[in-house]
Amino acid sequence: MNGTFAGFRAFWWYLKVPDTPCHRLLRNSRREERRGGSVPEQQIYGMQGSRLMQNSQERAVYDDEISLVDLAATFIRRRRIFYACFALVTLLGVVYALMQADKYEYVTLLESAEKAGNEFIEKPAATVAIIENRWIPAAASSYQAENEKLLPFKLDASNPENTGLIRIVSEASVETADVVKTIHSDLAQSVMERQQQLLETQRNSLKNQLASIERVIQSLQTSEGGENTATALAAAIQKRAELESELEALQPASVIVTARQSTGQRGISGVLIVGLACSMGIMLGVFLAFFAEFVWRVRQKLMQAKELSG
Repeated sequence: MNGTFAGFRAFWWYLKVPDTPCHRLLRNSRREERRGGSVPEQQIYGMQGSRLMQNSQERAVYDDEISLVDLAATFIRRRRIFYACFALVTLLGVVYALMQADKYEYVTLLESAEKAGNEFIEKPAATVAIIENRWIPAAASSYQAENEKLLPFKLDASNPENTGLIRIVSEASVETADVVKTIHSDLAQSVMERQQQLLETQRNSLKNQLASIERVIQSLQTSEGGENTATALAAAIQKRAELESELEALQPASVIVTARQSTGQRGISGVLIVGLACSMGIMLGVFLAFFAEFVWRVRQKLMQAKELSG
């Protein structure tokens, strides 16, 4: 009975004790002791020492790793730097948003002059090119010469696709609305004058052709000819009708609207500026907090190295 209990106790101890080299040596030493032998203690303690050294090396490796707890502790320790950076950047964003004037869009629309066949006297794209490369620079230079400063807004000209419209757009504050209206009116006037000149050129050309065809018709009517004369006369009369139709189809350019102000504001809103400033403040504050910790650790290392060398 005692032998059975002793065997059960030994088996339970074998299951309970971990299966490591050190523990195997301990189990072997106990068996040798029961048999009357012995296991050198240096071998046992040597294995224990190597195991302890390995554990210490693993702990050293783990100590060099950065955990979320360390990051949180560092951030809390340098939180004043974060607060200061966040408050400064947010304050600058608020000041910038308050200094920004409310901007509106001002639009001027013109309709190009037309001729027969729904064709334009001048292609709208060509008119837009003249506005952007000739009249807008001239207007900006004139404003700068009179006021000794740059034009406070930008002028853009465009032609909506598949239309004869010419669109002039500016984004400006209410304080400069009068200047916008003046310059837009001058640009519209320049476009109208050019369109009128082209229209008059086209009209004069058609009138000259009509006068010429009238002389041909009169000559054919007074001449005595046969069938050829009658055919030529019919063709001339038809040509005169076509020219008269083209002359009547000429449509002058027109101004639809001048410097019309948009109902809503344009540009970046103040709320968006403040939101972006807050986001930038958070990112910059976190970066500076950890950078300050990095600088402090470097200085500590340098001071320790200096003390050891001294």
